[in-house]
Amino acid sequence: MSACGVEGSSSDSSASTGTSPPSGDAGVIGADHPQCQALGEAVLEYLTTGDTGGEPEMERAYADTRASILTQPEEAREGVARARASDAVDACDTRLAEQAAAEAEDWAQAEAQEQADREVEERQRQRQEDADAAAEEERIQLETFRHACAAVGGEADGLSCTVDYPGWPDQYVPMDDSGNLIPEDVEVNRQDCEIGLEDAQISADEGYPWSELPQFHEESGVCTYGTP
Repeated sequence: MSACGVEGSSSDSSASTGTSPPSGDAGVIGADHPQCQALGEAVLEYLTTGDTGGEPEMERAYADTRASILTQPEEAREGVARARASDAVDACDTRLAEQAAAEAEDWAQAEAQEQADREVEERQRQRQEDADAAAEEERIQLETFRHACAAVGGEADGLSCTVDYPGWPDQYVPMDDSGNLIPEDVEVNRQDCEIGLEDAQISADEGYPWSELPQFHEESGVCTYGTP
């Protein structure tokens, strides 16, 4: 009884005399929940016999209903008692169904929240993995570039490589982010040196030799342009 509770009518008047139990096998309507079936049968027992089954709440809830039934003609009491007990079954089933629905909704919301939390955690984890992977890729790239720059006698600053030659410090090495010399830029520097040598030859022929001739550095792709 405690699972569903008991419900009665406050509009009925109380009485202390008993009634006859329902005849035959007729009883309350079938319930959706066992505890509601038990409640209906207990209510019917009380309404027809006055026996509370040791449940004080039964009398408090249904005393007025029982008193009202006792005012009915004797032949009508059985049907009225069954109807009131069936009402108790209906109310109990409804209450438990609503409770189950509320619990299911709470569970669904909790599950949805947990799923949302898992998705947030997964996105954060993925972002962290991506950041770690990007950082490692950058570290490897910088390390590779540094070694490539050092291999041509230069010094790296991030992804910039410069090399020092006597009288020509901090010469930019035409190197891409992977540490490879850029063929097009190397060729431009080579041609600049060739043009510089031609200019120096012309000046020498005119009696004005350069103090330092242009020099192309094959290992770095750098042209030091000389001094007229």
